[in-house]
Amino acid sequence: MRTSISNLAKCLGYSTNLTVENVVKALGISDYESLDLLLKDILDKDKMYVIRIIEEVYGQGKDLKQFIKQFIQYILDICKYSIYKDYDYIQIPNTIDLKYYDVVDYNDLLNILDNIIELQNQIKYESNPKVLIEAKMLLLCKGE
Repeated sequence: MRTSISNLAKCLGYSTNLTVENVVKALGISDYESLDLLLKDILDKDKMYVIRIIEEVYGQGKDLKQFIKQFIQYILDICKYSIYKDYDYIQIPNTIDLKYYDVVDYNDLLNILDNIIELQNQIKYESNPKVLIEAKMLLLCKGE
């Protein structure tokens, strides 16, 4: 409950107009579009755009550890979507088109999920996790 009150105070400190956009900015959380683009770029092995997304998140002053935590939740939701092919068991709103993942190999998603969970454990006590995050992203983008 304290965390909720603290988050509400942060949001109200940012703006008295509580919109989703203002809450996202105030709390430094990432939007689904950024998470979706990052996952697609990893799957497409597009190193340039993967690094660009990490740089943008970092440049916006967002907590990279929190970003990775959100990315894990997003990948997990995509895995659930791949199993059920609907939005019933995921937190992603149905306004985000997930048809791209209908043809993605489920094992590729699990591999990425495993690597990002490993990354989260590696950066847990890092004061500057950006280097490890970018390195892991590049490794995920290397060719088969």
